Amino acid sequence: MRHYKPDREVYQSAADILDLQPADVMMVAAHLGDLRAAKAVGLQTAFVARPLEYGPDGKPDLKGDASVDLSAKDFNDLARQLRDRRRLAACRIGDRSRAESPAIRYATPLSARGCS
Repeated sequence: MRHYKPDREVYQSAADILDLQPADVMMVAAHLGDLRAAKAVGLQTAFVARPLEYGPDGKPDLKGDASVDLSAKDFNDLARQLRDRRRLAACRIGDRSRAESPAIRYATPLSARGCS
């Protein structure tokens, strides 16, 4: 039997195929219904707006709601948010290896990179 969104099997199988826990996988979509279903399985979620998806007269989802962990205006914005999120997490645990690229990792103190 085949499964399709929003069947929870779709989202769970994504984590299973990657051999990850659902909380370690992020669903990125422009459709809040898909993101709500992914969140219900335990995936992290990110909304990226696609305002012209249905043409100039279409009515797409334009912003995230409580079902999303991150909401971005485009994929560049999402990439920046994910980078900043990773840096913040690295700062919290004092992990220099995850806070920045190798070239500046040890040259700059964590406090100078926004870590207190």
